[in-house]
Amino acid sequence: MQIGHLVLLFLQAVSCKALTCFNCPVIRHPRFCQHVQECSDNQICGVERITDKTGEIVYKTGCMAQNTCHTNAAEANRSHACFQCCSSDLCNTYGCGEDTTQYDGRICYNCQGVLTPAECHTVSFCDPFEICYMEEFFHFGEAFYHSGCKEKHVCDAKHIVNPIIGRREENSKRSTSHLLCCDAQLCNNDYKLLGTLIPSHTTSSYPVQTRPVGTTSSYPVQTQPNVTPVHCHCLNGGSCQNVKGDHRCICMRGYYGIHCQNKGTESLCFKVFILEQLWKDNRESNVLVAGKSTVKMTVQDFTKHGNQSVIITSNNYAYTLDDSVRIPSDGTGQHGALICPNDTASIYGFYDAQFGGEGYLSIPDQYQSTKYVIPSYNLHKSSPDYASRSIVAISPLKANTIVNILLKSDKGPITVNNAKYSPNSSINLVLNPYDTFQFSHTYDLTGTMVTSSAPISVISGSNCINTYPYHCCHTNDHTDCNPYMEMILPTDQLDSFYVVPDIANYQWSTVRVLCINATTINFRNETHAITKSLIPREHIDFQHTQIAYIQASDNVIVTLYTEYEESTFYDSFMMTIHGVNQYLDEYHFAVPSNSFTSSISIVVLSDEIGGFMLDDHPITMYMFNISHGSDDFSTGTVSVQPGVHHIKHLNGVKFGLWVYGSKMHSGYGYPGGIKFKD
Repeated sequence: MQIGHLVLLFLQAVSCKALTCFNCPVIRHPRFCQHVQECSDNQICGVERITDKTGEIVYKTGCMAQNTCHTNAAEANRSHACFQCCSSDLCNTYGCGEDTTQYDGRICYNCQGVLTPAECHTVSFCDPFEICYMEEFFHFGEAFYHSGCKEKHVCDAKHIVNPIIGRREENSKRSTSHLLCCDAQLCNNDYKLLGTLIPSHTTSSYPVQTRPVGTTSSYPVQTQPNVTPVHCHCLNGGSCQNVKGDHRCICMRGYYGIHCQNKGTESLCFKVFILEQLWKDNRESNVLVAGKSTVKMTVQDFTKHGNQSVIITSNNYAYTLDDSVRIPSDGTGQHGALICPNDTASIYGFYDAQFGGEGYLSIPDQYQSTKYVIPSYNLHKSSPDYASRSIVAISPLKANTIVNILLKSDKGPITVNNAKYSPNSSINLVLNPYDTFQFSHTYDLTGTMVTSSAPISVISGSNCINTYPYHCCHTNDHTDCNPYMEMILPTDQLDSFYVVPDIANYQWSTVRVLCINATTINFRNETHAITKSLIPREHIDFQHTQIAYIQASDNVIVTLYTEYEESTFYDSFMMTIHGVNQYLDEYHFAVPSNSFTSSISIVVLSDEIGGFMLDDHPITMYMFNISHGSDDFSTGTVSVQPGVHHIKHLNGVKFGLWVYGSKMHSGYGYPGGIKFKD
């Protein structure tokens, strides 16, 4: 029988056990439903298709009376409505013309912080290398529970065997949590029963759904893990290998992740160039490379037009670029380099001089685009010592790229190529792939918009900026400055929900929110809540200490600027804050050397503050929390040594990561990585 036909499918229930069915009152596609309910004795699983008031097709899934499926069959054939029913657990994930790919992994209850497991009515679709878990916690003597999917090797580490699962060892009775796992569909619904399950010799008690004959799917199906050897669960053709006593997945080209579960690209390339700098003593322009193993890459210098092959290892992760990557002055020149690694890696541009330095996360060429709105920062005019300028640099990816720059500044005019432009005037030019065009201004350029006929790379910042007031009340007035530098995300890579992390070693920072279109901004920290409406390309600044929410009605750009720390002579830096929807579940990241005191900051759901592994070692952090409505996030910091590092969470949750550091008269900061939109 074809699923697409508007007919009734009814199967007599054959089990006395109450059915568990997907339950979504209104959903556009049943296959995305993640809520379940337990049916009464006279009910079975059903899916109903209806047309709402706007003419849109929507679906209702849940438990339905058996006679409802019968009595509505004829009516369903005469209208656009449809009922279909079935009598096995979770069988109503598709029907009434809604098709889906076959899912043959585990489906587990997934709830965080419930007082009783019976409260949980949400499920997760596990990855092939995951099984179900439930963990019991105690808080001031009160028990609560987390459940969901967990990597099998984590359960194995707790002396848990397939398919069940667990027992409490005598030496763990004083623990504040107890983890139990099981390997069957929806098996993690009762903590007390979970520890007494009888081991099964079957891989699953869940009936496999078969696809109707003649149907196809356009959704990618993830390949199954390599089950031999059992030390690691490698997906997508990856092989498990023993590397110095540590079993890890060696991924096929184009895949990455601990289990090769993430798909990268066949060839990633990055542009790296450095803005004009005030500090030039003992200077060095570097590219820092963080890969999961040895990375081979080609470096093409824009000035010399030569290719050089470079091998990057965890012990040799910083490559010194020719000084020609640094832009010497405003105008068009050939400054920069094209970096093409042979495997997925994080690339950071980094400039270090005796009295100042900065770094940025390089955005892969494939995620560059054609529209940018520039964040910059206010230039303090109280210091006579430094000629500070806001700077923007642009480099295209294709020949004959037409670039339009719609200027914005708090003051003017702006001089570019010996011509003066007033604020809100436009600059038009044509650039080629080896060109780098830089323009600057003695006032803030925030809100300047850059558009182009083909993708471009854009870097914003300052040659040297002072965030320490010159006219302070100290006996010895002190001024210092540090360059700012960040590669800017295009407008199609932005988010509308941000959590600003705690920054170690700095008392406070300025957070600047820049909108693209007319936008309402909601800012909330530990003590204040502010709502502000902005016009296109307008910005607003907030003083930030430990943790804050930013929610906007449209996508916005968020950047953080630390305040100069007088006691340590730690200079300010500019750092992109990426949105909650841009978090990853693991990061390979690089930390520069040269005597920087470096830290990482993490933002994660408050229920998941435990379970972080840095270079396969657990880490603990003092966390700051913030709650608003259903949102509950935490942030923490931990110091980190120079080198290449890997961080993940044992539960596979997504989290934000930022890397930054300081030394006397210098600072740097950049995101550890970003989930880019395809």
